[in-house]
Amino acid sequence: MKKQKLYNKDNGKAQLEKAKADAATEGVTVTEEAEKVQPSIAAAEADNKAQTAEINTVVDNYKKAKAEYEAKSQEITLIEKRNAEAEAASKKQAEEYNSQQAA
Repeated sequence: MKKQKLYNKDNGKAQLEKAKADAATEGVTVTEEAEKVQPSIAAAEADNKAQTAEINTVVDNYKKAKAEYEAKSQEITLIEKRNAEAEAASKKQAEEYNSQQAA
């Protein structure tokens, strides 16, 4: 006899709560609207599933944007460092040139 997987009717609600908690962990604000009365359990589960998917998409997009921002910030820091080094080298060469010209 095969064991049947029992469906937890609260699973959709639990997934929605997890998605909201994940969003909060990432610093994404989830604004809850007034609770809607659904015509059936299936409709409520579908609504929870849709909300979960929407929250997860926003969080995923936020994570991607955050990673891209951090990578660009590191790139900018490296460029600024290289520019400062090049500027210092140029200034030193100009000082050496000017002192040679004065001699």
